[in-house]
Amino acid sequence: MPADIENQTNVCISNYVLHHNPEIWGDDHMVFDPDRFANSNPDIQNNLQNLIPFSVGHRMCIGKNLAMTNILKTVTTLFSLFEFEPLDHDTSVRLESAGVGEIRGEFLCRVQARKSVEI
Repeated sequence: MPADIENQTNVCISNYVLHHNPEIWGDDHMVFDPDRFANSNPDIQNNLQNLIPFSVGHRMCIGKNLAMTNILKTVTTLFSLFEFEPLDHDTSVRLESAGVGEIRGEFLCRVQARKSVEI
C-alpha cells in the first residue's frame, strides 16, 4: 500500500469497549471496584495506559479542563473549610506514587469544620 494512503487512515476506538474489555481488566470488568487501581498488581498498573476517560487527541472531551478544575476547586475548598485528622495516629499512610487515588490502604479520618471558618 502506498505511504500516502497509509497516512490517511483514521482509527477510532470506543472508550466504553476499551474500559470494559475483559482481556485488559479481567472477568470482573463490569464491577465498580476503585481498589482495582489502588493495588500494586503490576498487570493493573500496566493497564492504566488503557484508561482514557476523557479520550485523547483532537477529539478529546472539551470539558476535561473544566472537570479537572472543578476537582481541584472541590479538594482545596474541603481542605480550607475542614480539618482531617486520622483516627489512628500510629498508622502511617503510604503512597504508591504521587497522584490522585494512589494511597495504599484505607485512610480513616475524623472530619470537622475549622474553627476559624464559618460555614
